[in-house]
Amino acid sequence: MKKDNETWLIYEGNRIIEKKSRESSDFLSGLEKAIYDFWVIDYAIRNSGTLEPMRELSENSLSRLKEFAKSNNCSHLCSMLELTNDENIFCDTYYQNFDNACNDLRNLTRMENN
Repeated sequence: MKKDNETWLIYEGNRIIEKKSRESSDFLSGLEKAIYDFWVIDYAIRNSGTLEPMRELSENSLSRLKEFAKSNNCSHLCSMLELTNDENIFCDTYYQNFDNACNDLRNLTRMENN
């Protein structure tokens, strides 16, 4: 059964949150931190239509995810995050860009697990 990206991100985000609470964020891989940051952004957008909840949960999520995306050649994720210079445009186009951006992280996860 193929998981859709929204379900995948919720599942992975939850797994990482549990790991983070058990072991601290020092034990998260760079990819896990990036998935968590994407989860935080996704949570904010889906629940408020803005990035405000992200600022309360993890104010550095955008900058960390941008850095990770550039370092790991996540072209779709980079393109999506470039739009954060204008929060309204970013939020308005979030769902259009979500699947391709999420696939960048899922592809890295698949490569890491092989």
